[in-house]
Amino acid sequence: MFNKNLILLILFISNIAYAQVNPTNGATAANQVSQTTILSSINAKTPSFGQATSANSSPVVLSSNQSAIVVSSDMTKVGGAALSLGQSTMANGIPIAIPSNQSAFVVSGDITKVGGAAVSLGQKTSANSFPVVLGSDQSPINVAITAVSSTNPVTTSGTVSGLNPAASISSLPITGIDSGNSSTATLGGNATFTGTYYDAAKYTNVTVNVSTDVTSAVDGLKLQYSSDGVNLDSQDVYTIPAGGGKQYSAAIGTRYFRVVYTNGAGAQSAFRLQTKYHNAGIKPSSVRLADNQTDQDDVPIGKAVAAYMNGTSTANVSSSNPLPVSQTNILPNFVTTATVSAPNAAATTFVAKISNANRKGLEIMNTTNANCWFAKATTVTSTTSTVYLLANSGYYNMPYPIYTGQIQGICNTAITTGAITVTEY
Repeated sequence: MFNKNLILLILFISNIAYAQVNPTNGATAANQVSQTTILSSINAKTPSFGQATSANSSPVVLSSNQSAIVVSSDMTKVGGAALSLGQSTMANGIPIAIPSNQSAFVVSGDITKVGGAAVSLGQKTSANSFPVVLGSDQSPINVAITAVSSTNPVTTSGTVSGLNPAASISSLPITGIDSGNSSTATLGGNATFTGTYYDAAKYTNVTVNVSTDVTSAVDGLKLQYSSDGVNLDSQDVYTIPAGGGKQYSAAIGTRYFRVVYTNGAGAQSAFRLQTKYHNAGIKPSSVRLADNQTDQDDVPIGKAVAAYMNGTSTANVSSSNPLPVSQTNILPNFVTTATVSAPNAAATTFVAKISNANRKGLEIMNTTNANCWFAKATTVTSTTSTVYLLANSGYYNMPYPIYTGQIQGICNTAITTGAITVTEY
């Protein structure tokens, strides 16, 4: 803001100098009154001290070499819309356009507030962070992801509802091996290894592999199942022989599972017990057909019920109610004799074979020049036949049950070559 007293002094001095330079126009009473009027006019237009509106301020142009001007402000609005910290939509973000030929520039400043809220360095929640919108043509952003492995597992924390608060729930091992029910520590005579109940709710099957140099106690291996991790509900038991390994598999029907192993009378020098869980169905443990089967082999057990219709209802088959067998419903015995005949085939019907109650089987061969039809009846036409044999190569073998009645035939033309051959058993 200009000092108006200084301006008046300058004008006064200029007036004196003018009078000295131009003596003909020297100071007169009239000239002094005129100069006083001019000074009063300038004084009236010079603004007073303090901030004023644009209309009541003097126009000022900053110099081309003006040093940096520090502006301190707290942005609260843009275009009339309130601005605050926190993630916003694109419609509520600040549009910024940088010229395509913009040279590199350094921004120096200390941002302490945005929208009245204090800001500082460090990670913040979304509500206390700047809203930023990535450009539609943003180049790919590299993201480093550390692979999950046995040395870098995925960890979880928190409370799981709906579980028994009195039961201890172990974490899910990445490998599927249950260390609480696996051991390599040798056992003394009649000593027992007792595993810990494991929450196997995520699994459907378990395999237990055991190898020892000493025979276990009778039913020494126990696969135990519990619904609450405290009380034993059921178990599978096996006696383990010395000198070899054996694998057992089972479906887990309860939530909790553990292994108990009791050694035989002698002290062990080698013992390996491992328990592994599975999330999918597995093949039962195998035994070679060449191996002797023992009562300790684990095998799937199946049960089937045989039944039959006795004419009015279904009857189960048992030792006291065997499946009835009818002689008419079984295949005939093998035969050792057969008769061969050659009927007089013609375009009119002919008897290919007469009835025979003792017939056990029948074959027909057509080597004639005609196509022929046959029916298990006393009459036949090309539309009522059940067998059709082509000329020169037609063959028919009567299926079971054997028809014992008359067989009638007819051909489409007179026979000039070949024959109809009928073999009966």
